[in-house]
Amino acid sequence: MSAEIRGERELYKALRRLGNAVDPDRIERVLVQAAELITEDAKARAPVKTGKLRDSIKVKVWMKRGAKTVVLAAVDHNIAPHSHLVEYGHKLFIKGRRVGRVRPKPFFRPAIDAKREQASQTIRDGIRRIIEEASH
Repeated sequence: MSAEIRGERELYKALRRLGNAVDPDRIERVLVQAAELITEDAKARAPVKTGKLRDSIKVKVWMKRGAKTVVLAAVDHNIAPHSHLVEYGHKLFIKGRRVGRVRPKPFFRPAIDAKREQASQTIRDGIRRIIEEASH
């Protein structure tokens, strides 16, 4: 059995042009857009006493190395170190004695669940658009 590949050189050149044309900053912007969908929803769901919890919900570019970019929808624990206690609830102690339990008030997980598909679609559409523009 044998196979013949035609147009290999042209395909290689086209793929190389495509790789050089895809701007990592544009990819980052698409990822940030998707993460913002989740953070906006989480902010709307967050219980508000002082506003610190809501204000701690941010989009963070966690890693950027060339085309490798990681963008997070996250809670800044420097602003709201208590966020996990709100999300998951906790035991309440007074003078070393357990006196009850504070019920969970999930805000972040429901936001992820509610916006997961829309965020995924935003990424798919954005990356598709970048590739189509780069391939022309």
